[in-house]
Amino acid sequence: MIERRPNHVLCPGCGHRRSDLELDLSRPSPLDDEGLKDTLRTQRRREHDALLDAVAARHAPLRVLDVGCATGEFLNACRARGFEAVGVEPDPRHAERARREGHEVIEALFQDLPEEVGRFDLITFNDVLEHIGDVRGTLARVPRLLTDGGLLAVTVPNANGAFFKFASGLAHMGADGPMQRLWQSQFPSPHAHYFTPGSLDRIGAQVGLRQVWAAERLPVAAEGLWRRIRADHSAGLLYSAAVWLGVRMSLPVLERLPKDICVHLFEPAA
Repeated sequence: MIERRPNHVLCPGCGHRRSDLELDLSRPSPLDDEGLKDTLRTQRRREHDALLDAVAARHAPLRVLDVGCATGEFLNACRARGFEAVGVEPDPRHAERARREGHEVIEALFQDLPEEVGRFDLITFNDVLEHIGDVRGTLARVPRLLTDGGLLAVTVPNANGAFFKFASGLAHMGADGPMQRLWQSQFPSPHAHYFTPGSLDRIGAQVGLRQVWAAERLPVAAEGLWRRIRADHSAGLLYSAAVWLGVRMSLPVLERLPKDICVHLFEPAA
């Protein structure tokens, strides 16, 4: 198997990073998708509920479009609140699993979504935007699909986060394994971007979107950490054990440092 190692360009002004990695859904994934889904279910539900609470404080999201819905975890959270939720997912395997859960899923890229889908009170990109090459062009479509008062929610990896800074330091010393994992370079859908809060807001402003709320969170939790690490079949046992020990011991400190995930809400600028 040919390894893909990201070359990335850094914007010295805002810290945004853009890699040369590209989507390849024909590439086999090293992840145990079922095991990972089960492991992350509680953590993801907690994160989804926190996001929906932040949205509900500003606008009632009666109709939701979840871009890159995968197997439908966020759609489940929306349905539990009585919202009409539609998913967009390019991977046919994930799309079919979400449909088996009873969700409406359009099998496509967001860029190819027909205008006939209508308008939405909330559009979400949960851990999705970093996988899309043309971020600006993608977000430029959002205002046309939002209702009056509608919101865009974006969750992306943060290049100012402690994990990324630590992995970057190791890479400079010749140990680039953690950095490769953060870019997901061996996955079918690797990261094309690593954002900063400032770069995300700047791109939003360029396409007529204004940030109205922002938060940061850790990408991991103690609960289910070992199972999450072992869901990556490309990692050896000793490496997995070292990662588990390092992360587990670091969690109290990481809570006080810049977080590796940023969550922003946007509305169309007046």
